Amino acid sequence: MTAHETLATAARRIAGQLDTRGNPNLKGLPETLCRALKVQEEAGELAQAVIGVLGQNPRKGVTHTWEDVIAEAIDVAMSALVFAETVLADDPTGLDDRLDYHLDRLRRRAAASGAPEIGLHTEGTNDRQWAA
Repeated sequence: MTAHETLATAARRIAGQLDTRGNPNLKGLPETLCRALKVQEEAGELAQAVIGVLGQNPRKGVTHTWEDVIAEAIDVAMSALVFAETVLADDPTGLDDRLDYHLDRLRRRAAASGAPEIGLHTEGTNDRQWAA
């Protein structure tokens, strides 16, 4: 199973849980719009983490780590995928095929701009030590 298949499966599962456990008064468009707003909420938490890791709030100082920033970035991505899954729920193409298409398009654009070809999980490529 590839990483994007795992992401699509997770997004599908989360969307399904939200469908069954969410506010029954928000079915349809209101529920979809709330999931779009969730992406923005998570992006705000990412911004807060970046400000916190840099200590840019003089009143609070350093409040986050790079691990917090990464976790928030992943939350943004997953919220966006749950939103996409919600919008595509009745689309036969589905999220898996859309991810394939967009990832291929991004690879081609990167290659056209001269970016080096890198595997998804190349050993030894992440030697960066993040500050705690």
